[in-house]
Amino acid sequence: GDMNAAACCTNMHRPHSGWAQRSPSGSPPLELVVSSLHHSEEIAFREQLDFMPHFYRHNKRKPTFNRTRGDAGAGSTREAGALLSYLLDRLEPGGGSSLPAASAFLHIDTALHNVVWPRWLACLRPNLSEPLVSLSPAIVPNYNPSLLSRASLLLGKLRGPAAARNLTRKRGAPPCCFLWVQPRAALESFGRSRVQSAADSLNQAGGPGGLNPWDFELHYHRAFDASASEVALEVARRWRDPCAAFQCEHAECSPKYIRYVGATSPPLVAGHSKKRVDAAMLQWENDVCGVAGDMTPERRALSRVRETVRLPCAVASRPSELCGQLPAGRRPEPQGSAGEGGGGGTVERRLDPSFRNLLPSYEAYLREGCASDATPAAAKQEEGEGGVGTLCELLGERGAAPPGGITTGRSIALHPRHPRAQRSSAQRSSAQPRSSRWGRALLDAAARREGRGVLRDSRDVYRFAQAAAKTALRAVPSRCAAIRCWLACCAACAARPWCVSWEWDLDSGACALSELGTRPSVGPPTFSAVVGTVQPLLASEAQAFRWVEGGL
Repeated sequence: GDMNAAACCTNMHRPHSGWAQRSPSGSPPLELVVSSLHHSEEIAFREQLDFMPHFYRHNKRKPTFNRTRGDAGAGSTREAGALLSYLLDRLEPGGGSSLPAASAFLHIDTALHNVVWPRWLACLRPNLSEPLVSLSPAIVPNYNPSLLSRASLLLGKLRGPAAARNLTRKRGAPPCCFLWVQPRAALESFGRSRVQSAADSLNQAGGPGGLNPWDFELHYHRAFDASASEVALEVARRWRDPCAAFQCEHAECSPKYIRYVGATSPPLVAGHSKKRVDAAMLQWENDVCGVAGDMTPERRALSRVRETVRLPCAVASRPSELCGQLPAGRRPEPQGSAGEGGGGGTVERRLDPSFRNLLPSYEAYLREGCASDATPAAAKQEEGEGGVGTLCELLGERGAAPPGGITTGRSIALHPRHPRAQRSSAQRSSAQPRSSRWGRALLDAAARREGRGVLRDSRDVYRFAQAAAKTALRAVPSRCAAIRCWLACCAACAARPWCVSWEWDLDSGACALSELGTRPSVGPPTFSAVVGTVQPLLASEAQAFRWVEGGL
């Protein structure tokens, strides 16, 4: 995502991108409205997507709503600020608007929420009538419908006092993270004066009685009527029937790919469950990215490579790299101690307690994969004594863990046979693969404990799983979420209309993209790569909307 100024200006205005040309010229227009913070983010977004959306940038230094075109207001307004600013640009004071047929409201990091969101947009139904279509597969898990004061404040601004008082009907949780597609009629129904009132309230910068962005995140769906069947789906944590808004009669848009996952975990961060891992969400990612056999080494490769991008991943090999350290208080240290800050009076730090819940749930997900591992015995037999077993074999026996921990005796014998470890001593010392190095170090540490190779707890299982490309998690301490490294490569493929399959390598960070499918690998299976076939793209003649490029 790093771009210099020269790269920026080369393609600042690209009127004929692949996405802009996909649909027939007579199709109704769809605008992409993207909430951003920095120009560098916008460059990276545009370069990956090969499309110029309408960026609405937040100015963190601006405490008040002194709005100019393309300005989303203070950073504290989040996505709500971009929505309201866009509507003020498009709604006319006396009624009417310059709104397109539909508008999609996105984040600069939409791919963290929905790795295949461009494919979802291509699947929208023509003549879209649903007032709210979510591009997020995850449902807000901690929605409390009985806390109505904030919802009443929001509806009072957007719909008037009568709507604020009429909140007796039970509603369920909305999808996560404010990623909406809305038709013109739904947005025009607010009227410019009410949008201005909501914008003024939102930009009071924490003033008493003002709106905050979480009011929009949690209660914006209440501003639109829902049928009894839709409310029943909300309450059941299913949001909507995706086939009402997406062309699921086409295989490319089937519920295998477009579905809403009712997470049961605590609050979501970046589209993933904070503090726990929702297995349904992880499985959805596998399905839309075409990743098979989490616990098995990769046995397939791309038929041909059209483009290669560098997407290195800072893998979280330690708990603090995944969830971060929190200050535990200022305490004087004993004289002569070697604390983090030197002498007495340092701030001790403790691990974010979220990790204690995140890790066991991720281990449970790995174990579930082991229990369902269906690698044919013949395939394992063909690998012979010098082959690579499943990750389950590295972690121990499939299914339930043996008493006392997860045995690694077989792993200790197997890791030196890793395909990428079959090199000379000089090669290994100069460029030892991460997957071998981390696995070896962890096994050595486990063997030293009680004189035997045993992974004693969830933390060891997590660290050991980081040695495989399919299960390695990104180090993003501020999120404390299970974001697998290969998601970035899948997102890069989904953002290109021509891309069909992708391959990401843990050791090199290379992401290879292809317009063709995959083939069986000619080399030995490996844990250092992951290959996927992304959700297919709906044929251009079936696409309902044409994406309209912006120039803000």
